[in-house]
Amino acid sequence: MEPIQRRALTPGYLAGVVWVAIVRLRRHNGQAIAGDLAFTILLALFPFLIFASSLAGYFGEQVDTEIVVEQVLRFAPPVVAESLVPAIEHAVGARSGSAALLGMVLGLVFAAMGVEAFRGALNTAFECHGLRPWWWRIIVNLLFVVVGSIGFLAATLVAVVWPVAAEFIPALAPLEGLVLSGPLRYVEVALLLAIMATAFYRWLPDSPPSLRHALPGAIVSAVLWLVAAATYAAYARTLARYALVYGSLAGVIVTLVFFYVSALTFVFGAELNAANAEARGEHMRDA
Repeated sequence: MEPIQRRALTPGYLAGVVWVAIVRLRRHNGQAIAGDLAFTILLALFPFLIFASSLAGYFGEQVDTEIVVEQVLRFAPPVVAESLVPAIEHAVGARSGSAALLGMVLGLVFAAMGVEAFRGALNTAFECHGLRPWWWRIIVNLLFVVVGSIGFLAATLVAVVWPVAAEFIPALAPLEGLVLSGPLRYVEVALLLAIMATAFYRWLPDSPPSLRHALPGAIVSAVLWLVAAATYAAYARTLARYALVYGSLAGVIVTLVFFYVSALTFVFGAELNAANAEARGEHMRDA
């Protein structure tokens, strides 16, 4: 394909890039890949939480189950959160002794397998399959899980530290509700999602793109996710319409559909990055 335009970000250029990203998404069976990722997210979420909470316990810090649940559900509409709460509470709070060590190891392994699924999706979007040895991929997958767990645990500290800090800095008290559960929560979630997507786009594929080629899709993916999550939350406000068709599985279906939409925004962001580089006549790894 000939470069669309190498100059400024004009409306015509942006429209062209979006259109090419849509074409690439269809050509690479992005909808099917998003379905695979949705199932992978469902399978890998709980092992990841088990590993993260076990990692904290290994260093002598007990993770409050309620805080873990609260942090996870900040990323989900209320109807999805209601379906996930019991399973998350059981996964995070039901281990001790040798079971904790076994859960930590298995959680690390299965979460790393989930990361590998995301690598496959990005390799398809960036058309760079098989460029790294298997041992390199395993190491990177494990690093993503470990670093992601540390980042997740750091995020949970906000809910613990903020009320304590507010006692010493009264000016923080009025902001507690806004940051932890109010409108600013969505800004925080968007920033976290953009950072996570940037990390995945930048370092996970077999042929990692430069930061400037990874960032646009990450930002668009985070914005699209916020819009999709808000829309889906309004649509799936009650489980009644799903229960008529799926019965007791309604909660699972609602959760899977949400994960599918989330995965689709992630895959589209990757295709957008590739389309942007293609439109500029550049390679993804250009400095």
